[in-house]
Amino acid sequence: MKLRKFLSYMTVIMLMASISSCEEYLDYVPDDEVTEDVVFTNFQSVQQYLGQCYFAMHNYVAHPTDWDSEIGSLSDESQSASFTGPIPTVYNKGVWLDGNRAEFGFEYNEDRVQRIDMTPAGEAVVGIRVANLALQEGLDQIEDVPQLPGGISKEQIIQYMEGEFRILRAWYHFELIRRYGGLFIIDEPISPDSPFTPERISYSECTEWIVSELDSCYKLLPVRWESDFEGRATKTSALAIKTMVLLYAASPNMNFADNGDDSYNLDYCKRAAKSAAETIQEANASGYYSMYPWSEYTENWYSETALLSTEAVWAPSIGNNNRPGAANVGDGWLDPPGVMGGWGNFVSPTQNAVDWFEHVEGGEAKAIEDHPSYNDQDPYVNRDPRFYQHIYHHGESILVTDPGVTLDAVNGSDQYLKHSANGVWTGYVHKKHNWHGSNNTDGVAGRNRYFPFIRLAQVYLDLAEAANEAYGPNGDPDGLGWTAVAAINEVRRRVDGLPDVHTDYTSSTEVFRDRIRNERAVELYHEMHRWHDIRRWRIAKEALSKIYRLDLVDNGGILVFGKAEVEGARIFEDKHYWYPLPNTELQNNPNLVQNPGW
Repeated sequence: MKLRKFLSYMTVIMLMASISSCEEYLDYVPDDEVTEDVVFTNFQSVQQYLGQCYFAMHNYVAHPTDWDSEIGSLSDESQSASFTGPIPTVYNKGVWLDGNRAEFGFEYNEDRVQRIDMTPAGEAVVGIRVANLALQEGLDQIEDVPQLPGGISKEQIIQYMEGEFRILRAWYHFELIRRYGGLFIIDEPISPDSPFTPERISYSECTEWIVSELDSCYKLLPVRWESDFEGRATKTSALAIKTMVLLYAASPNMNFADNGDDSYNLDYCKRAAKSAAETIQEANASGYYSMYPWSEYTENWYSETALLSTEAVWAPSIGNNNRPGAANVGDGWLDPPGVMGGWGNFVSPTQNAVDWFEHVEGGEAKAIEDHPSYNDQDPYVNRDPRFYQHIYHHGESILVTDPGVTLDAVNGSDQYLKHSANGVWTGYVHKKHNWHGSNNTDGVAGRNRYFPFIRLAQVYLDLAEAANEAYGPNGDPDGLGWTAVAAINEVRRRVDGLPDVHTDYTSSTEVFRDRIRNERAVELYHEMHRWHDIRRWRIAKEALSKIYRLDLVDNGGILVFGKAEVEGARIFEDKHYWYPLPNTELQNNPNLVQNPGW
């Protein structure tokens, strides 16, 4: 579907079963249609319209095609282990122009149940259209507002819903500009009978509009929702998105696009740091948001009981329920390899990613190349505990029903040959989003799986990055109440057995910058941030120049650990720092200028 058709698309309202709980409120149940002339006078209809707007958030655990084409394998954290699919065959070859699958293009498959081939940009434009229609019609004409939990008045709920439509519209604009660069602001519905030929504006101009909207949303949204409505946008959500938007605007790639300077914009860094500190304060005051203790760390992504993560300050609210007795319990996202009862090992962690996890011994944690006790021939001992939470490695038990079955990554082994039969296997298997036993051999189901966009831990990492650039590792001249070092350590201290960041890495902004980026890669591993991070930092050409897999050789009964380059894994040039606009859009709008290099 073309962008112009998106913008003039008259959204069909799909009825929901109920709004009695958060899960039901956001469950999408196709049923009847409601015409626009009555939708904005009826409370239930407006709620359904709002559900449609939330539904446009690209949800990596609810889209069935994301598990074999997730954008981590565009970056250096994962390697596509298949020779088929759009990532290895097209996009990792550098061919992005007119792409319309996975991460690229403006596709929006209207089969809302299957959610197949819904690209983030395509969903974003539809979400903007839905929000604009609601905001243009006005919410003050709603009649028959029922008594809601907590004694929320009619005026309050209308105010809250305005804030929700506006925060979603702001988020969708951000989803567009972080991929395509500065575009234009769409703050009113586009009539199919009117020309739509805006000129592009700068990244910073788009950012300022988004930030202004989020400031307004903060005033409109509640501190928290009653339990029946948890998961909807709050004041903390608005501040967290604002922090992320400002940090992106501060980043070298965005600064380069606007000013030709590939360093950080320090004014944006200061604003991002301030916003992050305010987000943390708001989250703490909410009585709802908090970082999970280490014993509950995996509650960020799946749970036997919860439908949402209380560490997620911004997330899609439709998960992937995995109940006992369900067929293909490992299906839905990142299908496990054949030895675990799956179809195949579609995506594997890279050796690059494994090497990010520090060695921890003698009361200190350092990068593996810096720690004197690290032994590259015994590489999986004494690593950052998050490594064992995120990745299956050679020799690790992989089945609940038969604990003696371990991952065998030795070159030429039965598992190695099966995994490599149709592509490239790196010697590792993803664990982070799949609990132990989440496979068709063990059949351990009964979990609710979800995917946060912004966790509270990320806000601390955003704060550390911005504050380090603005004030150095230990500076706080503006009275934020946080230094960059303190923010990083707050994230690390919830991990049992992980010491504070080593003082060797806090000597200067430049040295600590690398450690902050490494910490972000580890904590946010496999959460679809790395691809956007290496682009906004303008380091993707270097990061993607060599992708490595494990090279494990059995030399007469002695295992020899090494790494081997995955030949031709990525093609990334300067033009790839921004996505290309499809040629059809350039033809439809003569004022639309293509991104550099395309």
